Amino acid sequence: MWAEFQGQVIWLERESVDDALVTNCSDQELGMIEAARSRASGDRQQQKPLVEMQAQEGFNDETGKEWHAGTRVRGRVKVTKAAREEALMIKGKA
Repeated sequence: MWAEFQGQVIWLERESVDDALVTNCSDQELGMIEAARSRASGDRQQQKPLVEMQAQEGFNDETGKEWHAGTRVRGRVKVTKAAREEALMIKGKA
């Protein structure tokens, strides 16, 4: 079976569907699988800060607020009269 990974075409003698079936692979195939997993893991670790930064910039663009600009408020939320009336209207009791 031919497989493509990051622009390289690799020949695999057997197809592995699950990790439990990896025992059916040759040592060479296992080495190639491990190398591919290692490269993919490294790529994800390098891209993680960029993805987080992109999410934070998108949030800033959409809301006009900084990602970490909020404050934590302790206790119950104060319910206003308008909020109570709206809740009753949604429940169909108003």
